[in-house]
Amino acid sequence: MSVFCCVLAGCTAGSDEKHHSSASHFVSARHLCGSDGLSPEAAKAVEYLANSTKFDKDLGGLSPQAAADALAGDYLPGHPTDPLKDVKQLRACDINLHDGEWGAITAELSIVSDSEIHDESSDINGGTYRLGKNAAYSYPGGADLYFKCVSDQLAGSSLDHPLVRAELKVAPSLWHLPGHKEADVQKAQLVLINGIALTASKHLGCTDDGGLRSMAKPQLVAEHHGSSSSASAAATRRE
Repeated sequence: MSVFCCVLAGCTAGSDEKHHSSASHFVSARHLCGSDGLSPEAAKAVEYLANSTKFDKDLGGLSPQAAADALAGDYLPGHPTDPLKDVKQLRACDINLHDGEWGAITAELSIVSDSEIHDESSDINGGTYRLGKNAAYSYPGGADLYFKCVSDQLAGSSLDHPLVRAELKVAPSLWHLPGHKEADVQKAQLVLINGIALTASKHLGCTDDGGLRSMAKPQLVAEHHGSSSSASAAATRRE
């Protein structure tokens, strides 16, 4: 940052304003996703996925904590197998590339029915993983992590309900960066969404943090090599 500021000092007055605005919005991966930022582990995952250490600040002020609050405010108790209508996907984080794509990586939280997790592996072209006590899926374009939340903030919650889905979406421009291995990308996506989900679960006061762990160690359970059409259908379903 000090080097960046020195460069600014030598610029003309006309370009000073432009660069000053850019510099004021610049953040490291550690300071993404709200005022509390990301864990060092999640920040490293972001840097790997984006192949960059420079990011533009999210001026919308999104955070996992704010998304968790909205989730609690919208929560309606119900049977875990009941189909849910009008599922609200609450944006928890926007990651913008510095001098590049805005919203290149995003994360959302939602409450879903148990049937969602059982149907997941049928339409992805990626891998099924275990993260702590939870099921997770990683594929070209993102990852889904599911966890249960028993909390006083979710009236009537139990070991069977609700099921929270933390969903990561990654822009197509980042899917196949030079030197990135598919397995490493899938794990990095899971490490990132795990960090965001853990922050939300702590904020909600989920019992045992929803089974999430601060040190994410994705364990591959099964690989799925679906057709391009099935992968496309999965991407469409998540938009």
